[in-house]
Amino acid sequence: MVVALLALFIALGGTGYAITALPKNSVASKQLKKNAVTGPKIHKNAITSAKVKDLSLLAKDFKAGEIPAGPKGDRGDSGPPGPTFVAGTMGTPSTQPTDPPASPDESSGNAKTLGMHFDVTLPAAGDMYVRFFVPGWSVTCAAGGPRTGLYLDDAPVPKTSKPAPTTQELFEIVAVVPVGAGAHSLEVRADCPDGNPNTLAVSGLPDWTVLLAG
Repeated sequence: MVVALLALFIALGGTGYAITALPKNSVASKQLKKNAVTGPKIHKNAITSAKVKDLSLLAKDFKAGEIPAGPKGDRGDSGPPGPTFVAGTMGTPSTQPTDPPASPDESSGNAKTLGMHFDVTLPAAGDMYVRFFVPGWSVTCAAGGPRTGLYLDDAPVPKTSKPAPTTQELFEIVAVVPVGAGAHSLEVRADCPDGNPNTLAVSGLPDWTVLLAG
């Protein structure tokens, strides 16, 4: 009887009929499940989109690819123009240490006068730790930025050349150099791109620290 009434309502296009509280294993429940309306039992085009209640179907009810892609939306408005950048000026000389020139512009005699010369005698060969510090020092060049480096026995120590201050400020060079036993001389000397260090001024006494590691 239940199945017959359900079939009648489907045939008449009824949408308000509901069956509730059927026992799980009752004859009516089994019969209803057996005669349930499934996809293969519905004629092609018998159910159209106009006959489906809005929001009654969810995305999970469809297989991949069954839902067509919607139309593309209109192109959005263009955004405001980005900021305009102005070309920058040339920066300061590189702070990365380089090798000092073999013949710097500042003479050895001038380095001795300014206290940037130090003599040491080592009892044995080894690695010599050297630290040069001055509270205030400045170097100016007619053109370009000055650099300065450490010299051992009048030879440049690799990777000790660095920009020299152009106004009075503290300055420091630290290096570790392999040396032999005996007398050695250490100097800090300046160099200019134009070949002429115009002014070399020192305020305060330069300080040298030398340690020998075996």
